[in-house]
Amino acid sequence: MAQKTRLQKGLLAVCREAETKIGLSSMHFKFWHSGNAKKLSPQLKAYMERKFDLIPEYLHDLRCFEHQGVFKEKPVTCLRIFSPWRTKERGIEPMAYADLDRYPELILYEGHIAQNGEVYVADRRQPTINRTPRQGGDWQ
Repeated sequence: MAQKTRLQKGLLAVCREAETKIGLSSMHFKFWHSGNAKKLSPQLKAYMERKFDLIPEYLHDLRCFEHQGVFKEKPVTCLRIFSPWRTKERGIEPMAYADLDRYPELILYEGHIAQNGEVYVADRRQPTINRTPRQGGDWQ
């Protein structure tokens, strides 16, 4: 653990040095920092590919926060899945599961994994506006 801390301090020092020399904000270098967010496990990716008909490239870019919880009186690992690119666009850097409480619109999928390995995930993406053509071909 101490070694990781030294590495983090070294990276921060490099960012600060660059900020000083060329006038960039260290925020530009935070792309490597993801808090406790994890890549989706192969099991979770396979489930989401089947259930939501998603392509592997899309799933590869998503990240999730995990939280130990209870569902139907049984322990589960709760999941919140989000796009780090969307959070970056909004200038938000969530570091933990609870940070997404303030930004529910950033949660794309949410669910849990039971101790027996059973996966349940719900789609939380914001609905898109369905537009229908008016008479004459114009869109409403």
